[in-house]
Amino acid sequence: MIDKIEYDIIDTPNNCKMGEAMDKTKKINFISNNPDAHKGVEIGDVISELRPDIVIICSTLQYLYPYQELMLQIIKSHARYIYITRTPMTKSVSTFFCRQRICPAVGRNKGLYLGDIKVTIVNEEELGNFMSSNNYIERIKLFHSSNEASFSNFPSPYNEIFYKNYIFEYDI
Repeated sequence: MIDKIEYDIIDTPNNCKMGEAMDKTKKINFISNNPDAHKGVEIGDVISELRPDIVIICSTLQYLYPYQELMLQIIKSHARYIYITRTPMTKSVSTFFCRQRICPAVGRNKGLYLGDIKVTIVNEEELGNFMSSNNYIERIKLFHSSNEASFSNFPSPYNEIFYKNYIFEYDI
């Protein structure tokens, strides 16, 4: 049964290169999201062409502004399911932005400050309303973990951050 599943992974050029090196079966299709590789082609067009049953969005939405642009590209593929995980969420305030310091905990750059990046903290009700307005029904919402420690210097209620897993199903 598993041999009948087709795997297509869209990721950064470096992650695709590492994935290809690790894939001993050569049954996974790695697609780089390198803009030079797909000049004039939106990622949503690539996803639509693949006609996926499920799109997994893991630790991605928080680094996109506005995240809704990527979601609309994915939504136009009419994937049956969209699974969102490892995205910092809040219930307490509207979606907001902050800066994340990049200081790896492991590897050759362990403990070094490498820079910072803008991060979107997504309000879960806003996400649910956005998905619903685009014909996706929330089927599963499971608590993953609290991330309040990472935001402890933020004033309340901006420090009430968590991760949940969400599965939305396309309402045909």
